[in-house]
Amino acid sequence: MKSFFSQEFLDMSSKNITEEISKNSFFSKESILNSEIIDKIMSETELFKIKFNSVDISAVHDQDGYYMSNGLAKSETLFNLLTSKKIMNIAKSYLGENFRLKCHRVYSVNPGARNPWHTDDKKYGSKTESKKGLVFMIYLNDVYDGEFQAIKGSHLYSSDFDYPNYDEDIIDDLKKNIVSFKYPKGSIIIFDNKAIHRAKPYFNYSWKRKSLFFQID
Repeated sequence: MKSFFSQEFLDMSSKNITEEISKNSFFSKESILNSEIIDKIMSETELFKIKFNSVDISAVHDQDGYYMSNGLAKSETLFNLLTSKKIMNIAKSYLGENFRLKCHRVYSVNPGARNPWHTDDKKYGSKTESKKGLVFMIYLNDVYDGEFQAIKGSHLYSSDFDYPNYDEDIIDDLKKNIVSFKYPKGSIIIFDNKAIHRAKPYFNYSWKRKSLFFQID
C-alpha cells in the first residue's frame, strides 16, 4: 500500500477528508501518487495505442481526446489502486458500507476541447435520478493549464437546478467561489458528485492533460 500513496496522505484520517468534502464540496492534496505507479498505469492501459482489427481491449479516440474506460481489465496496477484500503476507507466514510464503482477512465483531453460546467450525480438530460457519490481525480502529469475547477459549496444547492449542465450566466453569479486546482503530477482531488465543476479549456497544442477519473456511488 505504501508504494501507492505518500505517507502523508496515508496518515490522513478518512473522516477528516470526508468532512472537508461535506463542507466544501471537495478535498485535494498534492503529489500523493508516485511517478513509478503513474508510469505503470500509463504503460499498462496503453492510452495512446489505438488498436484496429484486434480482440484486445483498446482505448478510443474522438475529437475531445483519448479515453480508456476498461482500464481495470488492462492494468493490475490500476485495479490495486482502486481497490486499495485507503480508497475503500474514504468511500465507506462518505457513503457507508454499500457502494459501487460506477465508472472509471484513464484519459487525455485534447487542446481546445470545451467541457461545460456540470455535475456528475445524474444522467444527461433532466434529473430523473440522483445518488450520493464521490468522484476521484488524479493528475497523471503536471497540470498548470486546463486544470480541474469546482465551485466551492455547490454540492449543497446544485439539486435546486433541473439539469446537469450549467449556462455561463449561472456560473457568473457563482464565480467568486470557483477554485482552480493547478497541481503537479500525482495530485488528487476528491469531490461530491453534486459539485458543479469542469475541466478548464486550454490551447497549448504541444501538450496534453492526462488524468485518472473514477466515480463511486
